[in-house]
Amino acid sequence: MVFNRLCAPDSKLGCLRWLETVAMPAMPEGVTHQHLLRAMDALMDHAEVVEIELARQIRPLVDQDLAIVFYDLTTVRIHGEGG
Repeated sequence: MVFNRLCAPDSKLGCLRWLETVAMPAMPEGVTHQHLLRAMDALMDHAEVVEIELARQIRPLVDQDLAIVFYDLTTVRIHGEGG
């Protein structure tokens, strides 16, 4: 899903269609929507550790002035009360 977000961002189901058009080493055949959801759940269970480690590895590669940070909000739900 990470490669999909970088190359051709799409929904989770769109990601499955995209996987049929690309070749990646060590990619198991027959990846299903359920596999993607389980992988996301596993990452979410360890989100804080994953985010800290990714930041540690990426920070030296980017400009140290992180005044602007972009977030992928395609799967975020925002709830509230309207006026």
